Amino acid sequence: MHAINSKLDCAVKRRGYAEPNRLIGKTDRCLRVKCFAAVKKESTSASAAADNTPGISRRAMLQTAAVTAAFNLFCSPSGSALLHPKQALAASGPVLPTPEVQAALNAALSKSIGKAKAPVVLRLAFHDAGSFSTSDGTGGLNASIQFELERPENFGLKRGWRTIEEVAKNLKGTAAEGVVSRADLVALAGAQAVAVCGGPRIAVPIGRVDATEPDPEGRLPAHNASAAELKTCFAEMGFSVREMVV
Repeated sequence: MHAINSKLDCAVKRRGYAEPNRLIGKTDRCLRVKCFAAVKKESTSASAAADNTPGISRRAMLQTAAVTAAFNLFCSPSGSALLHPKQALAASGPVLPTPEVQAALNAALSKSIGKAKAPVVLRLAFHDAGSFSTSDGTGGLNASIQFELERPENFGLKRGWRTIEEVAKNLKGTAAEGVVSRADLVALAGAQAVAVCGGPRIAVPIGRVDATEPDPEGRLPAHNASAAELKTCFAEMGFSVREMVV
């Protein structure tokens, strides 16, 4: 868990903020809880690999595993929280970008997202994806966050959405213009945030459909949610109790 916190907070500390969690957001404790399940699962193998890999410290190996687990929970091609099957069908996706489109995306993302913006961008991606509901298959990472920025749990995310719009502006006149949706850009920006903080480069498919209205309220847990409320909230996202806390 310390490795995840270090990666997410790295940019804030470099900018001199005394309280990194004020920018990360109390709600994202839930993300860190969920990440812990994946990190714990991977940490044993990562630790063993570090012991046998010349020139790579155990700490560095564990940090890489932690950040990979954190973002892959919400950004894998098969992750329903990011791209519901009905949305994928409508968009004839998901597909990986062509080399030309990927090059344009990489240039635009690198120009707009450095370490200083990594925390807010990663938080934006989680808050957009966290609205997924297993009950009716709605929500998920669909760029509905742009209509939800006034909600208390999304305080501070206007800066993150402005970054998405900046990336879109940087894509004009490139091979990626008109190819990716705003929802795709949120996912791609989250992957960029992981990479600039020292994590791996994650291949992100494109083909998401943008929402035209906000997702229902109350799908993200409050910062002061009880254990029972957290279990109910994450169950609705598709996570078991064991996945939430193990």
